[in-house]
Amino acid sequence: MTDYGCPHCGAPYLRTASSDEQLTGELRLPDVDHERVCYKARVTPEAYFGFTLYFHPGTVYRVEARESPDSGWELPAERDVYASRATAEDRRGKLVRLADDPEYEVRIREIPLAEARTRGP
Repeated sequence: MTDYGCPHCGAPYLRTASSDEQLTGELRLPDVDHERVCYKARVTPEAYFGFTLYFHPGTVYRVEARESPDSGWELPAERDVYASRATAEDRRGKLVRLADDPEYEVRIREIPLAEARTRGP
């Protein structure tokens, strides 16, 4: 997954499957549990047509932080929502190591895919 999420809807995705000029015939799709698949078409000046499918999980993981127990939970960065728990744990660990304040807290919250979309349908 990229830091920017799906170019269609902005949400995190688990895997992609793409066609290109070297790939003809059947396209092998990744074996992942997904709730939604986004489609992004590509056209080159030579009129070549290709596409990429973005496989979105049903549940994504949001990394949230707060400065003190009295403050609210917020995203440390705009795109701190991840398709896998392992990636979210890695980000959480980095934030905890970088924090200088003992009251700074970081948590991972599981949310449905619908809450992770930032643009698109």
